[in-house]
Amino acid sequence: MADQDDESNNRPSSLVEGGLPQLLAGPAGKAISRLVGAGIEIPAAWLEGISQGIRDKTDARSAISKALAVRASELALGNPETVERAMQSMVAKAYRAQINKEEIAKLAVDDLKETPASVASAGPSEQWMAKFEGFAADAVDTDLRTMFSRLLSGEIRDPGSISPATLQFVSLLDAEIALLIEKTLPACGADGRVFLDAIRPSFSIEENTALETGGFWSLGKSISLQIGDDGKILSLIGNDEGYMVEGEPGTTENVNVGLLSLPGRNLVRTIKKSFDRRTFAESLMKNEKIEKVSFGRLVLLPEDKGHLQPEEFYDRASVCR
Repeated sequence: MADQDDESNNRPSSLVEGGLPQLLAGPAGKAISRLVGAGIEIPAAWLEGISQGIRDKTDARSAISKALAVRASELALGNPETVERAMQSMVAKAYRAQINKEEIAKLAVDDLKETPASVASAGPSEQWMAKFEGFAADAVDTDLRTMFSRLLSGEIRDPGSISPATLQFVSLLDAEIALLIEKTLPACGADGRVFLDAIRPSFSIEENTALETGGFWSLGKSISLQIGDDGKILSLIGNDEGYMVEGEPGTTENVNVGLLSLPGRNLVRTIKKSFDRRTFAESLMKNEKIEKVSFGRLVLLPEDKGHLQPEEFYDRASVCR
C-alpha cells in the first residue's frame, strides 16, 4: 500500500484532468488555444496531440471549409462558379495560415516544457495576441516560426516583455536575415552590445549592412580596452557577467561592437544562447600583447575597480592547441 502511495506521489505533477500538461492549464493554455483554435477552447487531448506534432489535417481543412461555406452560400446567387473559385482560394489561404500558427504553437509548447510559465502570470493580453496571431499566420519559414514561438513563450512567461514593435520587426524579416540574426546570438551581451569580432564566420559588409538597414542593430561603435599598470583590465559582457584581459601593461585594444535596437534586444533576451567565450577570447588574443582572457561574475564595489570571480579562462596555450 505504501508503495502505491509513493508511486502516486511521484507521478508527474504536469498532468491534470484530460491529460493536458499543467504548463498548458494556465496562461499558456489560453494563448495556445487561441492560436490553434481561433479563440475557441479546445479539448485537452487535442491540445496534447498538437504538442506532440499529431494533427488531422483533413479535419482542419473540413472545419474551415464549413465555416466559409455558410457565407459563400449567401453570395452564390448570381455567379456560382466565381463564388466557388473564391471560396476555394479563401479556404486554401485560411488553411495555410492555420498551419503556420499551429506549427508555431507546437514549437512554443516545446519551449514552455523546458521553462514553464509561472502560474501567477496573467499571460498575453488580448490586444497582444490579436497582433501576434496576424503576424504568425504569415510565418512560412522555419527560422521565422522558431522566432515567433520564442516570442510567444516569452510573452506568456513575462507579459509585456515583448513589444508590438518586435512582432512587426520579426514579421518583416526574410529567411536570410533571420539566419544572420541567429548567427549573432552567441556574440550578444545582455546589455545590448554585440561583439562583432566574436561572430564566426565573420559577416561581410553586405551582411552587416543588411542587419543595420533592417533595424536589428547600429554599427560603427567600439570599446577601448587599455591594460593597466598591473597587467589587467576588467570589462562587462552584460548583467553581472564580465571578463578580465591580461597582458603587457599599457596595451590598448579596440573591440568592435554593434548596438542592438529595441526589437533586437527583445529577440536576444527571448531567444537565449550562451555567450561564446572562447571565440571572443580568440578574437582578443589576435593582439600578441594579450596573454589571457578570463570570464566569470563581475563584482563591482564602491570606490574600487571591482574584481572577477573566475569561472573559466583562455590563454595562448589553450586557444592555439
